[in-house]
Amino acid sequence: MASAPFDDPTRPDSYDDVEHLERGRTDAHEVSWALRDLNRATADVERALAEHMHLRPMDYDAIGHLMESERSPLGTLELAARLRISPGSATELVDRLERAGHVARERSPRDRRRVQLTVQPQAVDQVIGGLSPLFRTLDDLADEYSEEQQQAIADYLRRAAAHTRTFMAGLDADNLPS
Repeated sequence: MASAPFDDPTRPDSYDDVEHLERGRTDAHEVSWALRDLNRATADVERALAEHMHLRPMDYDAIGHLMESERSPLGTLELAARLRISPGSATELVDRLERAGHVARERSPRDRRRVQLTVQPQAVDQVIGGLSPLFRTLDDLADEYSEEQQQAIADYLRRAAAHTRTFMAGLDADNLPS
């Protein structure tokens, strides 16, 4: 089994099995393995929240993209590109979300020919409300660290996110690592 710095009774045994296999395939710092574990747990939360909202995982992802783009609303084609699906599939997805009351199609106030997608307040409330208990728990965990330690952790996580996005952009450019 993979060594862990602490016992976590909520961590599925399958994670240990997967991590053990992965550790045999590549070297990485313990902090990178911990981040990988966090990424898996976060993906599980996202799937569970989607299920709780009676959404398909892709529909939940779409709501997330639309929430991230509230200041500059997306159209169906831009959403399709973000989700890496066809425009026709995106139209079906938006139709489903609109019927469920999660999304509205609205004419752009700047260009009346353009239709933009707006997440409805109840959908935002469901997502944020679903995540709020986790955020409170994570805030309590952060409070166990000194201000200096919190700054170091936040710096690492922000920089790791930036490097992950850069890596993803390379994959988008068909620049697969060898």
